[in-house]
Amino acid sequence: MKELGWIVVVAICLLFLAENGVRKYSEYFLGSWSSEEYEDKSKHFMRFVKVYTLIGVVQSIFTLAKYVYLEYNGNKVGKIVHLKLLSAVLRSKITWFDTEPLGRVISRFEKNMGMVDFGIIWRLREIVDASAVVVLSCLTL
Repeated sequence: MKELGWIVVVAICLLFLAENGVRKYSEYFLGSWSSEEYEDKSKHFMRFVKVYTLIGVVQSIFTLAKYVYLEYNGNKVGKIVHLKLLSAVLRSKITWFDTEPLGRVISRFEKNMGMVDFGIIWRLREIVDASAVVVLSCLTL
């Protein structure tokens, strides 16, 4: 989180909350639409379809913004961590390079970067997404 900065973390959380909020509203709207009784349902049908379509478009925009913003900043963090790791390896003593096989160094480097690029970002996404669902569920009770 230190590499991202608090502004980016708050923006990511707000995007997750907005996307999940629109999803919850979509579920609420569909539930209220299906439970209401109208004298002439065909008269109101197109209005409900247009509103539901608009909700879907807004939800899609928030979802796209969320993933693009998270991937962009995830790549930025990956680059920072990669440079720190490379700097640490390059500052090692020459005797360490003599005793440590080069293949092992490269393999370890690749494994660490794979974890940063894929594992941490997707776990962060799952944690923030689940937290947003919990917060919105508590607010709607």
